Amino acid sequence: MDDNFDNFTERYSNNGARVFNGNSTLWGEMGKMHTWIDAADSKSLHFQQLVEMQGGVIDTVNKRNADLEQEVHELKNQIDK
Repeated sequence: MDDNFDNFTERYSNNGARVFNGNSTLWGEMGKMHTWIDAADSKSLHFQQLVEMQGGVIDTVNKRNADLEQEVHELKNQIDK
């Protein structure tokens, strides 16, 4: 972990983090960070939805494949008779 992190108070020491207050110039950076986080969350949600959709497609294909295998098996049995 960062050498400037105080495990007891769970804060950064004075020489580790810049002062952050209402007049801070860091607010712009915070806005950028929130924009990046929101974009990452959105992309993550979209990716999860794609994975779920693909899972549904795979399940449908597997079921159809099993149905076709069953039909082939039944046709082979009819031919053998």
